[in-house]
Amino acid sequence: FLTVFLIYLFPCCNLIKISLSIRISSLGALSATLGEGEDNGNVITIHKVHHQPLRVGLAEPVALPCLFVLQPSTALGPNEPLDPPRVKWSKVRSAAGLPEDISVLVARDNVVKIGKGYEGRIALPGYPHRRDNATLLLLAARASDAGLYRCEVVAGIHDEQDLVPLEVTGVVFHYRAASNRYALTFPEAQKACEENSAVVLATTGQLHLAWREGLDQCDPGWLADGSVRYPIQNPRKKCGGEEPGGDWDFLGGNQKDRSGS
Repeated sequence: FLTVFLIYLFPCCNLIKISLSIRISSLGALSATLGEGEDNGNVITIHKVHHQPLRVGLAEPVALPCLFVLQPSTALGPNEPLDPPRVKWSKVRSAAGLPEDISVLVARDNVVKIGKGYEGRIALPGYPHRRDNATLLLLAARASDAGLYRCEVVAGIHDEQDLVPLEVTGVVFHYRAASNRYALTFPEAQKACEENSAVVLATTGQLHLAWREGLDQCDPGWLADGSVRYPIQNPRKKCGGEEPGGDWDFLGGNQKDRSGS
């Protein structure tokens, strides 16, 4: 009999449920259309796809669009090729509205440099095939990823930018019955989730991200896949041992068909 980890998604927020493959291919079509028909005299033209904040659930993927078209500069000769543009993604404001200046990614032609803290978490899925598609993909959004992002494109002395606000919804929290510390079977945990206005039991990925951002709970709890885990930041006696450093403990595989533990 155990406790449970739940994920609460704020009811005021509508989650974006469009698949990334559809979203990215649609962005490519927009880019192609813009390149074929628009000539406003600028060397760089960014197609501003979103004006409202993007909303994504905790641990879900999300694409931040950045599409642009390069027009030949009048300073170039008719057969002179364009230099590859420099693309830079930065986070310029936190979710709390505080100014930031965090380098997320810099790309130029075949060289892509990922900023500290974003390694293994982001990609430019359209960029290898189309240099005018700098759409940034966050593979699993963290709560700390929320804020305002800037896509900046530089070609020679010319530059253009677009701003993309991102909201990350969802809070992982621990729940246990008031009558007993460990008093929930898996079906009872699912019922407790419904009764406490949570959307679902937390997934392993959602709990892991919450742990990465500081969640410390020395109580085993049910997850959506029927596994049992507890996130520990500071191991101590009867809670992961007394060795220094964080831990991510796993208490066995699928346990939901067992009567208790």
